[in-house]
Amino acid sequence: MHKFLGALLLTMTLSLPGFAQEKPSPEWFACTQDSDCVDIHYSCAGATVNKSFAQKANEFYKLENARTECTSPQPPANAPPFRVFCKDNVCGSEGINPNPGFS
Repeated sequence: MHKFLGALLLTMTLSLPGFAQEKPSPEWFACTQDSDCVDIHYSCAGATVNKSFAQKANEFYKLENARTECTSPQPPANAPPFRVFCKDNVCGSEGINPNPGFS
């Protein structure tokens, strides 16, 4: 119930005139080196994005997470160590982020 009320309040606030939520665009994920990237994951939403867009991405995925009902799958026992990287000029990650949210 608490999650629902939080999502409702955020949705109502973002629906006000002049308060448009920015949506992900390709530039959010562009990179030239591993250190350009940061992982933003919540239980139901997230991505690995360029640090320059981390705040916008955090706001977007935090709201998406609040709007979504899901269950987090159990991580596989053989999951690789968590890391973020830049491959082919796109941010990515592997493994399970030990610090969900904005990290």
